[in-house]
Parts: sequence; C-alpha cells; structure tokens
Amino acid sequence: MHATLLNTGGNYSFKFPLPNTELKLFYFTGTNGLFGLTIPTKHGNALSVAAGTSLYALRPIYTDQGGRIVVPDDLEYSLGAFWDRNESLMASFQLIGPEHLTGLLNIYPGLLNVAGFRFGVYSSAGYYDGFAMGLSISWFPVGPGFAVGTRTSQEWL
Repeated sequence: MHATLLNTGGNYSFKFPLPNTELKLFYFTGTNGLFGLTIPTKHGNALSVAAGTSLYALRPIYTDQGGRIVVPDDLEYSLGAFWDRNESLMASFQLIGPEHLTGLLNIYPGLLNVAGFRFGVYSSAGYYDGFAMGLSISWFPVGPGFAVGTRTSQEWL
C-alpha cells in the first residue's frame, strides 16, 4: 500500500456572454483546454458542454545549469459536461481518449448532505488511474479514497 494524491489540480472555468442570447461561451483550463457553450436551465442551473484536450503526462527537460523544466508530453482529446447552480459547480463528467481512455466523475461538496454533513464524491476509471473513488470534503483539503489497478509510470516526476 502507498499514499498518492488523486483528483487534484487547479482548474478554472470562464464564461463569456454571447450578445442577444442567454448562451455563454465556456472555457475550462488547468490540465485541460476545453471550449464550448453554457446553456442556462431553470432555477439558476446551467449546463456547460465542451471539447478540447487533456494533459496525461509531463516530461522533464534538464538544462546545462542543472535546472529542470517540465513540459507537456501526452495530450488526449476530451469531452466534458459541467453542471453549475448560481455559478457554483455541482458536478462534472469528462471522457478522455481514445489512446488512454479515461472517465472522470465529480460530484462536488454541497450537493450531497447526510445528517448535516456536506460532502462530494469523485470517481475515475482509465488507463493510468485504474479505478479510483473517494470523498471530497469542502472544509478539509484531503479526503479518503482508494484506487486499484493504477500504473506507476505516470507518477509525478
């Protein structure tokens, strides 16, 4: 058994209103670059659908001075769906592939509530991740989870 970080990363989304419509251009970035549209629904909800690329691997380049630069090495196509309520992300799903097919599902803290305990869940299944599942807790940066069938060749450099 070993400890690892899963479901981590700094991702950001941006929405740009389109003139004369309720639609918005949608951009999701971080380890992804997804472009699409946000479609408003009822009661402050919105669905954003997007396509683009996701980063799978990083490659180090070593300098003559002994430094290291890390550059993207493996990009895959990606499709994503993002549900938000009043601009707060509630859930997301991404399908990445085709070479290293992976599915990622996040239900963010705030949607699920049991006896006053608000939490989220994440799950991933794919080439590098194997199968992973865990809890997300809004007030704590690390949540419990497990993974089986992971490949170690893509661990942090």
